Amino acid sequence: AITAAVGEAPPLRAGAPHEERAAVRRETCRRVEQLISDRRYARNVETFGQKFDDELLALLAELRKQAHREWNLAHLLARLDFNHFWRQKQATAPAAAPSAVGE
Repeated sequence: AITAAVGEAPPLRAGAPHEERAAVRRETCRRVEQLISDRRYARNVETFGQKFDDELLALLAELRKQAHREWNLAHLLARLDFNHFWRQKQATAPAAAPSAVGE
């Protein structure tokens, strides 16, 4: 996906001189910087981050529900939320969030 957005780098021939490799690297960095500075990139990263958080909270909520049946689920839950970060995040989430994660 990034390759399509950045564009294909010009092919380097075997044994290309250092200057040629450096020029290709500079051009690729310039293209990546353009992509990252685009507002859509930041918005997409934020959207994916929120989706990840929502999905992980849903998984943890389901593990909590099932943990009394299987000791290994309780162990998995403890490993995934070892410092209670996600439990605290779920507790402080807006009222709409708990219904979205199944609790």
